[in-house]
Amino acid sequence: MDIKMVANGMLSKVNSSELPDEHPEYGKDHLKEMLNKLNSGEVAGEKAHRWLGWVQGCVCVGRGGTLEEMKIINKGGDLYA
Repeated sequence: MDIKMVANGMLSKVNSSELPDEHPEYGKDHLKEMLNKLNSGEVAGEKAHRWLGWVQGCVCVGRGGTLEEMKIINKGGDLYA
């Protein structure tokens, strides 16, 4: 899995979610900051995978996407194909 590609694919999902804009653990601002750190390579390895799982879980709970959509993004697929 290409973490940077998945992090980029998740930005639109975070933005479309019903999560609050600000919250220290699951707000859109915090999740986007996490994705930026993943994309820059500041966070890598197992920690990067845990962070990505957190972001995707929050997005699913916040109705920004489904588990199936997260699987497609993780595989590098096109959600709209």
